[in-house]
Amino acid sequence: MIPLLAAVHPAFVLRSRRWYEVLRSDVRKALRHADGRISWVAPQIILDPTPETLDSALDRLASGGKPIAVDTETNGLDPERVDLRCVGLSDGAFGVAVGFRSAVAPHEEGRYVAAPGSPPRPTRCGLAAARERLRNFFALARRPGGPAKIIVHNQVYDQPVLERHGMPLPDVAGVVDSILLHKLADSELPHDLDFLASVLTDAPKWKVRDHDAWESDADLHRYCVLDCAVTARIAPGLAAEVRRSDQMQVYRGDQ
Repeated sequence: MIPLLAAVHPAFVLRSRRWYEVLRSDVRKALRHADGRISWVAPQIILDPTPETLDSALDRLASGGKPIAVDTETNGLDPERVDLRCVGLSDGAFGVAVGFRSAVAPHEEGRYVAAPGSPPRPTRCGLAAARERLRNFFALARRPGGPAKIIVHNQVYDQPVLERHGMPLPDVAGVVDSILLHKLADSELPHDLDFLASVLTDAPKWKVRDHDAWESDADLHRYCVLDCAVTARIAPGLAAEVRRSDQMQVYRGDQ
């Protein structure tokens, strides 16, 4: 089997020079593939933690000194109305997912589909205990000496979702939005997470085609942590791009 890697076509780059760095990234990745130097290592993931395991996971994230990515999985697009399925956290190498409502329900044809309005799912941590621990963790991030910077991909969605469910993130000064960083670095390129991952990491494809159909809650929770891990790993590259574009003072001004 011959391995293939999708890349931007050079002729397209000649007509649209803003894609030049993307092409360079594709070529460098192809060379790493050819030499067996792909650097992606899958994160260690904890699913459905007990209270003690969640405490240990949050302590590990807080003491690691790395940006901590946070993501939510829900059942819709309106942050003021959606059900919260799970919350994921990761520093890139390690992550944990906490479930709140089931993401699946039996379908009449035997499949499992997204379940709007599904009841809270039983968890080993307990919903109230999980909510309290995450609320305290995010509160700690607001204080000097708290956990490392929190990074999210699309803060305008995740922030209100978590606030509605009693686990507010720190204010804008305590959270980095990777979409905003990339808009400052290169406003004309795509800002979706899988595009940024393809340029800034060696992450394999993890995005699913049908985000509304899951065979199990564990599959959704694992996907959520992978989103977080990728977000955490693109953070250094995004910061470097913002500095190269001489936009860091603009970002800091927005804070």
